[in-house]
Amino acid sequence: MNIAICDRILLDRDILSCYIRKYCSERSWDCRIDVYGSCEELLREFSANSYQMVFIDLYHSGLENMEGAKKIRSIDTGAILVLITDMETNFQEGYELGIRNYLVKPLEEGSVRSCLRRSSKYIFNRSLEVLSEKTRVKVPQQDIRYIENLNGTSIIHTENYLIKTGSSLDELEKQLESSKFIRCHPGYLVNIDSISKINIKSFGIKNGREIPILLPDREKVLERYFSTRLVVCNT
Repeated sequence: MNIAICDRILLDRDILSCYIRKYCSERSWDCRIDVYGSCEELLREFSANSYQMVFIDLYHSGLENMEGAKKIRSIDTGAILVLITDMETNFQEGYELGIRNYLVKPLEEGSVRSCLRRSSKYIFNRSLEVLSEKTRVKVPQQDIRYIENLNGTSIIHTENYLIKTGSSLDELEKQLESSKFIRCHPGYLVNIDSISKINIKSFGIKNGREIPILLPDREKVLERYFSTRLVVCNT
């Protein structure tokens, strides 16, 4: 899960980062957190699908950061925005942006955990939408075991069925939850949860299939895999 935190107070950024890392570590979720001191700084780096969640402080930089939240929503309609505020803030603008998650300073770990629990249900239950035989098809990401590309056709493998699409692996990878899938080979995307064993040159999948690992990138691929199993909270 890729998360951005926008808060001009360094201590508050560190506290929130630690709460998030701790929660993700307990669930063996891959978690990358980028921190920004202003929305201007965040917007310079922001692009569609770059973050699944964005935490934006309104407590100290209300008007500036609310405008930033509007710009973020216009760039990415799917990212979950979480506003950090005080009890006196008018939430109307946030509701208009489709924001339902608020945190109140001083931040409490229990509130952050509740926010992450609600948001993760949405993130991890997302579907991959593809065009297959001139029909739009939605495939729950959790059902996907792996995707392979053969002669320009991407084949989505689930436990019970296959779906073929003309979308490239690069295009599909941008839609997938980054913490759940590994590009272990130019022709394959693998759901981490479907991996049952690791061989010298391949991943073993639960259905018995062997998915090749590109040898020059093997160390990087395995590092990526194991990072999803152990996330340390740095305090």
